[in-house]
Amino acid sequence: MQELMRDAAYATNIPRPWHDAVAGYLNSRPDGDPFHPWSAADWRLFRDNRKLPIFVQSHPVTDMAEADAFATIKALYDIGAPMGIRVALDLETAVNAEYVHRYGRVMLWAGFRVWVYGSASTVFGNPPIDGYWVADYVSTGPFLYGHADVKATQYTDNPPDGKYDSSAVREWVYADVTHWWH
Repeated sequence: MQELMRDAAYATNIPRPWHDAVAGYLNSRPDGDPFHPWSAADWRLFRDNRKLPIFVQSHPVTDMAEADAFATIKALYDIGAPMGIRVALDLETAVNAEYVHRYGRVMLWAGFRVWVYGSASTVFGNPPIDGYWVADYVSTGPFLYGHADVKATQYTDNPPDGKYDSSAVREWVYADVTHWWH
């Protein structure tokens, strides 16, 4: 098992050269999460890498699920991301299965795959859509959380500086370049 993906609030926090996957945040909610979305220029820093855009909604409101999904689609369009790629729905510690179902239906309808991201203590209370990206800092090295629907595990925030997070990704998922933005 090895580190295959890094994510960061600021794209410049991921040291280069870095040749594997990167994950960064979408600007899809002007009044909400995340506090620092990546610009199109930030994404271009990693033009040759596999990329995973992240939509953050740490306080999901069921009635906003469809609007959030359409905002995600618009944000993907705005940064030049292609149809059919993977996108992460970052819920942090929130559990709202109906929100996830409704968000996922729109994203799947539009041709995108969705990984549901969250803490290992809560994420499995949400449906997986296309799989889970689990945050679990119980190990100092790369590992995959033991659950059939887990596609990736974020295992550290790289102490002591914590500028980026590191994740292990199932090898067959990483090898499936069709659904990565690259």
